[in-house]
Amino acid sequence: MRKSIHSLLLLSFLTVFNGCESEKVIDDVFDGITRGAILRTINATKTYNLEDTSSVFRVQLEESDHEDGTLLSEVNLYISFSDKSETEKDLEVEEFFMDTFTTSSFGLSENGLPLLDVSVSLKEAIEATKLKEGEFVEGDQFIFRFELVLTDGRTFSSGNANSTVTGGSFFRSPFRYAVTLTLPSPPSESINYNR
Repeated sequence: MRKSIHSLLLLSFLTVFNGCESEKVIDDVFDGITRGAILRTINATKTYNLEDTSSVFRVQLEESDHEDGTLLSEVNLYISFSDKSETEKDLEVEEFFMDTFTTSSFGLSENGLPLLDVSVSLKEAIEATKLKEGEFVEGDQFIFRFELVLTDGRTFSSGNANSTVTGGSFFRSPFRYAVTLTLPSPPSESINYNR
């Protein structure tokens, strides 16, 4: 019995000692982890009125990183055009650089983080992509993609963010916005029930 107790104590001691050794391995794993950054969508419009070139795509973005926004260097904006119509002529405009927003373009959100307001009118989008009247119709889309650049040179955008970041309800950081061309609904006919 005494031999069993000694064996059990020795086994317990070795297990505890060996368990402490494995903590060093996990520390090594965590030491190699880097943290990213996001552009959280606060508000965004998703349509342009095809009959009003002054209609605006507007998005409000809150930058968030593990140092409360101090890693922010700049945000780049890219634009492209996607022809969604069922016509024979398929017109696509490849993505290209449109603008850069430096830290001076940012305000402060209610959370104390950098906040960027971006507005692009339909007229500006048409001119930037060099589209002509008749080359775009209802259902076509202008695609706006944002790229977050940090002070250490790392960049984050839709191409290197996972689905938890781009589509999750907490992060709400798609980095990419498809703005659809729409036509306003015709006014509904009013019916007078007081006869």
